[in-house]
Amino acid sequence: MKLELGTFPVEEVVFARETHLKWPRLELDRDELSRLARSEPGVRWASIEIAQPDDPLRIINFVDLLEVKVKVRGAGVVYPAVCDRPATTVGSGATSRLGGVAVMLCLDTANPADQPRNSSGHGQPHQDDGESKARAFRPFLDVFGPGKLPPYDELSLVCLTLQIDPALDLENRNTTAYSAALRVVDRIAGTMTALTPPETEVFDFESNHHSLPGVVFIPHLASAEWQAPSGSRSTLGPAVYGQTRLSAPWHLYPSETIDGAIFGSYGNGRPETWHLSNSPLAMELCRKHGKTIDFLGFIVQRTNWTLQSEKELMAQRAAMLAKRLNASGAIVTTNYRGQRFLETILTVQALEQAGIAATLLTEEEDNEDGAAPPLLVSAPEMTSVVSSGAGELDSSFPPVEKVIGAREPDRRWYDEQPPVHGRYGVSYVPDYYGLGHRSLEDY
Repeated sequence: MKLELGTFPVEEVVFARETHLKWPRLELDRDELSRLARSEPGVRWASIEIAQPDDPLRIINFVDLLEVKVKVRGAGVVYPAVCDRPATTVGSGATSRLGGVAVMLCLDTANPADQPRNSSGHGQPHQDDGESKARAFRPFLDVFGPGKLPPYDELSLVCLTLQIDPALDLENRNTTAYSAALRVVDRIAGTMTALTPPETEVFDFESNHHSLPGVVFIPHLASAEWQAPSGSRSTLGPAVYGQTRLSAPWHLYPSETIDGAIFGSYGNGRPETWHLSNSPLAMELCRKHGKTIDFLGFIVQRTNWTLQSEKELMAQRAAMLAKRLNASGAIVTTNYRGQRFLETILTVQALEQAGIAATLLTEEEDNEDGAAPPLLVSAPEMTSVVSSGAGELDSSFPPVEKVIGAREPDRRWYDEQPPVHGRYGVSYVPDYYGLGHRSLEDY
């Protein structure tokens, strides 16, 4: 696999009469993009907003973050095999992307037509109904102040907010939302196809470099709890070429992931598409390939197995695959806690037992004021752990002037939000790589 990745670093994103890339300025036709999203069957309402770094605004109800990119040469399309896109293998040829820009998908599950109206005619949900209670736990993100995190603090976010037909079930609602988002992503990405990118990187994985230390990147991705390997297909959760089922470890070329072969999230404040197609860890490994390491690719592990024997089997299979690839080191990540974290530790354990040095990058548990350990479970073989923090924020989130992510945001979202105590179970976006300043005592 050999991929030429072209980047157009965007310095300004504005609304204009036409969607056009006048590099380094990206102009967006707001009405056109909104109509495009509404053209997806099942979308009842759509809105496009721009969130710039340090704007005094709050984003709520976000589902995922998508990099804007397009194949300009070679097989397949970016984000393959989802939403009826071709399943052709990607990772070769040439891909162009917009630097400093991403599309953030927000899903407003409230249906104003079904809500009681106040005297002004605006939606006013009952304070004690299930919807109001659930709203308090919806994910949110501040792009300014003490809560800002990489990569959001350096991105111009094109926020697409959707209301979907409430008659649709969860699966179809998810597919509809992502299909509409991809329409918008593809339209914006199309502005690059006839242009020559000012920055180009070539990632060549056609030859190995066995004289250098072999390294694999092993992300653990949770499948839905109800999905057996032979069960009904689901669209929920991060997919590998559209497949979300529990399955044996997948080996992917790094360039496949750059082209979006891993796509989707659970929509609960963990936008994973961006983080797996544009991971700073994986990108740095790509850049070191053939120089200081032999980057052997991704081994995608599925979690949420039922039996302990299944968990142990998958861990051993991942270690065996890494060994067969000639890996001497591995970076391991996880995307959920609970039993998913246990399965991650089993993989670390199996790697170490196979003679492969494993480094675990993980967020920590809430330490319960010093009464609980930082990790839910450990293993004697673990010798290298990098913490991305526990997610605490001692200070409150300041009030905002604008809220994006709902047609009629609850007024409470404009107010000061309380501090968060610990990562597990809170609704604020996680710091995947520990690049932010939250939860650090000294920086």
